[in-house]
Amino acid sequence: MSKTVDRNFGTISCECDNCGETAEIEFDDTPNFKACQNELNKSGWTTAQIDGEWKDFCSEKCAEKFKKDLREGK
Repeated sequence: MSKTVDRNFGTISCECDNCGETAEIEFDDTPNFKACQNELNKSGWTTAQIDGEWKDFCSEKCAEKFKKDLREGK
């Protein structure tokens, strides 16, 4: 999964594992990854477990392209 926490700015940053698009979710005191994931999902983001690793995608379209490229060895 490609989420990073910046405690100085109070944000969790998420990068799409296919196209590199990013999203930032703000938090007050402690990062809440469940709340972050809910916010991302509301914005159309999705996650998928691929080969035992969790991946983040900005859309279903990006997730499907990533899976297709993986199958084709790209």
